[in-house]
Amino acid sequence: TLGECLDGSEVYNDDVIRTLNNPIAQQGGTAILGGNLAPDGAVIKTSAATPE
Repeated sequence: TLGECLDGSEVYNDDVIRTLNNPIAQQGGTAILGGNLAPDGAVIKTSAATPE
């Protein structure tokens, strides 16, 4: 299983691969965009954009 393959793995850079206790943002997820900047719609990771 995937869990068995990852068992014993070591994270070398915890700024890249974070634990659930150390998220990059408190509120994670995705957002659906629309309007004149995304006329066909778009999906974005909320942590990849500024609040503006």
